[in-house]
Amino acid sequence: MLAALGLFVAAKGLVLEARPLEKRWSGRGPLGIEISLVNGTRQRQSIDFRSAEMFDLELRRAGAARPVWRYGADRMHAQVVTNLVLKPGERRRWTVTLDPSSPSLRPGQYTAVPKLGATLRPVAVRTVAGKLTVVDRQASSADITGRIETLFRNPGGGVSILVVAKPGKPGLDRASVFVGARTPGSSTLLKVGQQVQVWFTGPIRESYPPQATAGRIVVVK
Repeated sequence: MLAALGLFVAAKGLVLEARPLEKRWSGRGPLGIEISLVNGTRQRQSIDFRSAEMFDLELRRAGAARPVWRYGADRMHAQVVTNLVLKPGERRRWTVTLDPSSPSLRPGQYTAVPKLGATLRPVAVRTVAGKLTVVDRQASSADITGRIETLFRNPGGGVSILVVAKPGKPGLDRASVFVGARTPGSSTLLKVGQQVQVWFTGPIRESYPPQATAGRIVVVK
């Protein structure tokens, strides 16, 4: 009777799933995590949320009780009742974007746990968590390998260099990179004409050429 009135949804019929679009992430660029809510029943389902927040997402490090990051922690949602209707077999998708700077995740295993937003009436939903491996960015391939074309020593310390890759190389063709005085690779040894490998740290600013900060730099020759 209650299910027919739409007050409750069968647990096996309504499924909320989180699926990272990359299983291994080095933080070089944004990571998409798809959230999907599927109506696996044969009946139309109507859900009333207390606000415009229909879902949330937590990232938990393996073995940790508390999440290291929550999607809705710093977001405001309209405080109005929001209705979502799903036909039998219908799937509603959302995509959460995780930027390299939010948060700084240490290498390791993580679980992406989806959560349904607060509802006016109880809704039974089965959640399916996604798995994510964060790898050491500097243990992977360099973000750019190329020749230092220009070099400017900043008055406050460190240098700004323009690195240009060989034509036809996959990835970035050039990048403007700030190398701090304490960056592994020693910025004081850098010179125009050197071949270098650079690993970025933090976000990459969208421009041409892209602007980034070196987390590590190696002089090849």
